[in-house]
Amino acid sequence: MTSCQEDEFQTHAPASRLDRVCQAATTCVAGQEEVNKLTATSDRSCRVCPAGKTDADSNPSTACMACGAGHFVPEGSTSSCESLQCALGSTDVDSNPATSCVECDGTSEYSSAAGRAGACAAMTVCQAGEEMTLEGTASSNRECQACSAGSFSPSGGPCLEWSTCAEHEQELRAPSATEDRTCECQVWLQLQRAWMHPDCWIRRRHGSTKRAASAAHACQGIILLKLLRIGNP
Repeated sequence: MTSCQEDEFQTHAPASRLDRVCQAATTCVAGQEEVNKLTATSDRSCRVCPAGKTDADSNPSTACMACGAGHFVPEGSTSSCESLQCALGSTDVDSNPATSCVECDGTSEYSSAAGRAGACAAMTVCQAGEEMTLEGTASSNRECQACSAGSFSPSGGPCLEWSTCAEHEQELRAPSATEDRTCECQVWLQLQRAWMHPDCWIRRRHGSTKRAASAAHACQGIILLKLLRIGNP
């Protein structure tokens, strides 16, 4: 009478005129786990490790291992959880190892560590008075530094040298790390000084109408001369 082998199970018991019938057992492979063990009269059953779990030891007789957040584990995986971490520049945005990792955009967000879960980290934004020294990427943050003395940045762009007032200008507002120097043409200042010129002042005090008119013309000449000098510094 036939006897079933170690890797077989009986499908039909022997009878008075019939021999025992045996069948080869199912073999589970790497990426699967054994659900029901082989018995003398029943087959072994296997199932593929579901997404989120891995057959880390490639031994189907042991249970699939669940990986935590920060990983992406496709169905039927045989790698260790560590090797299935979300790479630099990406994240397990929904903290579900059964779904794919999502890439950070490298402009407003980044991820500098493998195995990140949740949202990508917010990228640093250079502020007024700073300039960028290192552009950010999907895996690294943007770096900024304060503008050096004598320069400014109104919105976090490149630092620019402060302007210098021209000879015929005067400083209206002092510069800072966030604003340039503001200069103003000295026309009105020069006009005021011309009007207060001694010759003009003496002529304005003349008592005679005729001589006062002559004094006024003299004053106009002084003012005009000042304006010509302003226009041709």
